[in-house]
Amino acid sequence: DVFSFAEIKSGFKGKPFQEELRRGTVLCMLSNLVFPNNPIKLAPRSTNSDSQRGQIHWGSLLKQLKRLGIPLALVDKARIEQGDVSA
Repeated sequence: DVFSFAEIKSGFKGKPFQEELRRGTVLCMLSNLVFPNNPIKLAPRSTNSDSQRGQIHWGSLLKQLKRLGIPLALVDKARIEQGDVSA
């Protein structure tokens, strides 16, 4: 399924996967695989808190979707941040 694929491609497993999914990191990584000519730069852990990284990643992801003409409704940020992986 999609989440198994995302775990493999992101390199995050279990709880770290869930945390990075909530921060938008996993979705940015998947976007970079699908759209390699339009990569999203991931925020470094060394200079950003987890919440800052989440804000940066989600902002970048939503801009990317908009730029590519992909409906924002495909990604329910609020549900994903709450841990609802069915979003």
